[in-house]
Amino acid sequence: MKRERVIFVLIVCILLLTNVQSILASSTVILREEKAGGYQYQITQEQKEYKWKIGHKENVFFIVESKENDDYLDRFRRTVNDLSLQKLEFILSISYLVLIIVSIILGKRKYKLIPSGPKLFFICLISITLLYSVNTFYDLYNSYNDANYYFHSLLNIKGEL
Repeated sequence: MKRERVIFVLIVCILLLTNVQSILASSTVILREEKAGGYQYQITQEQKEYKWKIGHKENVFFIVESKENDDYLDRFRRTVNDLSLQKLEFILSISYLVLIIVSIILGKRKYKLIPSGPKLFFICLISITLLYSVNTFYDLYNSYNDANYYFHSLLNIKGEL
């Protein structure tokens, strides 16, 4: 009697374990999603197939990943990820530039005449910060253009649902 119960419990456990794996295999899993600069993507996996939801503002499209479009999808994903970081970097560089200019204005009010040593230092600091801000703006602009290019290229490649 005891042995039959142990065997019954083992059989039930084995059936439950195999049933859970089949449920997990058939479910849809969201692997990653990101939104930046009006562009967005979401990667879902259904069994062994990857489906992408890409969009720009209100235009949203669903694409199945294939050999023809996987490179463009990966580049679109990287570009959207870069957009959010570059936007933050640009905002921080402009904020730093404004902070330096406000510091100079407040220092000039207090000291009327700024000595040539600190004046030269602030000019160099403003120049470097301004160049960095222009560079981050240029990178941000290029990333927007890249995202637009990859978005429209993906719409022209077969694989759309």
